Amino acid sequence: MTNTPTTLLIDSFFDTDAQGNRHTLLELKRFRAKAQAQAHSLAISPNILIELLRPKNSTTIELRFYQHGQEIMNCGSGTLAAAHYCREVYASLWPLMLHSAGGEFKVNQQTPGLGLEIKNTFLYQTKKIKQAFWQYALAGHSRIQPVRTVQQVRGYTIVEYPSATDIAALCPRFQLLANLQSHAIIATAAANHEHRADYVLRYFAPRFGNPEDAATGSANFILLPYWQRRLKKNKLCGLQLSPLGGRFWGECTRRSLSLFGQTRTL
Repeated sequence: MTNTPTTLLIDSFFDTDAQGNRHTLLELKRFRAKAQAQAHSLAISPNILIELLRPKNSTTIELRFYQHGQEIMNCGSGTLAAAHYCREVYASLWPLMLHSAGGEFKVNQQTPGLGLEIKNTFLYQTKKIKQAFWQYALAGHSRIQPVRTVQQVRGYTIVEYPSATDIAALCPRFQLLANLQSHAIIATAAANHEHRADYVLRYFAPRFGNPEDAATGSANFILLPYWQRRLKKNKLCGLQLSPLGGRFWGECTRRSLSLFGQTRTL
């Protein structure tokens, strides 16, 4: 292999009705200085930058992610995009483990697309609903129904609404959300029939320079056990109602969570 870094554009979690997240993957011998990676990330925004270290004698591949000039600890779409690249280039190393600051993921090759597997260790804490706050912060001037429940898990806030129509109508006040201590806000509801899914979501992280993400793998890992309990189903499909959209397939067991999505090189 040459010393020239490999650079690719890769989409993940796309479908016929969703464009998914777009990534710029850069394969390196060593991670660059953080300031250099941040500057590169700003230059290619809104693409997510993936830095992937060339494996030596290990089946674990190290990753770093940046978006809008900031390093991302958890990036499910970026991890899936890296798995797509490794399936093509490092097939001899399968089965693979991908490691980043957000943890370690086992890669599964299954229809539809590729899959990521992690341990099922999410614990949810129900919070008191402040209807006036959420109506002002998320709904804006939209006439939507009151929030059904608010829960927190690992620093993320899940806000469930009565219908998917409510999720599509949200008009967040990003400056207000950026002042919250939560890593991100995940707005969700049960899907309508036309969505061909079990649940829908939108993901807001203005505190980290990402007002609304297109297709968020980490959010769906959080929502899989949440909707498993609500819908009494182990296999689920989620649709992200962002402007670009993302589609996810998942499976829950007592010990593990698996998230699947389609990937492509551009």
